[in-house]
Amino acid sequence: MRVAAATAAAETDAAAAAAVSIEDLRFRFSNDSHSFALEISSLKIEIGERVALVGPSGSGKSTLLGLICGILTPSNGSINVFGQQLEKMSGRQRDKFRADTLGVIFQQLNLLPYLSVLDNVILALEFSHQRHLTASQKQEKARYLLDRLGLGRTELAMQKAAQLSVGQQQRVAAARAFVGAPPLIIADEPTSALDEDRQSEFVDLLFSQQQHNQATLLMVTHNTRLAARFDRVLELADLCNLDITEGGR
Repeated sequence: MRVAAATAAAETDAAAAAAVSIEDLRFRFSNDSHSFALEISSLKIEIGERVALVGPSGSGKSTLLGLICGILTPSNGSINVFGQQLEKMSGRQRDKFRADTLGVIFQQLNLLPYLSVLDNVILALEFSHQRHLTASQKQEKARYLLDRLGLGRTELAMQKAAQLSVGQQQRVAAARAFVGAPPLIIADEPTSALDEDRQSEFVDLLFSQQQHNQATLLMVTHNTRLAARFDRVLELADLCNLDITEGGR
């Protein structure tokens, strides 16, 4: 009993010391035995790491990000993010934890086209109970980050998101993810709409902000050239047993 208790305590300490720790994870979109299933026996991402996640379309990369973000919940197993077990939280608790802890850059960016650049960035702070800031403090943090990303000019910061180029929208999405310095940044193929030069430039910006904030970065990409720049490349097929009978995400 003492050995088992000591082992469990050691595993808990190890999970708490990591940015992301997954054990015996199983997820299926439905109870249908023929539906897509994702199984991962073990995955650990250290605090401060830059990790690229690669794999073919439909293999479940976005599904895994959804599980780490707490948007999806596993059928079995544990997902620890900075020592917090997501599967034991209620939906409301996961929403709060996600707002306080994660910055997410979506593949489709998900900017609100009718809001200004500045308001799109500030919006990320509105959902975090951990960041009790006045309106002026929120503007100050957002403007500082926009300035670092080359979007600090007043006329540009007040422009509607719909009026921006794709490259500018990518930077706004990055600013929204990094504002308030969340410790974990999740990026789901954020460079897919950019040409090669802009892809490299965007990853430079991500790395610069990640290092400045001392954050952990997990990015999904199909681009092997970009993936090679990360500290570690994870092949999804090497992590798990995949049953892609219906197709993953």
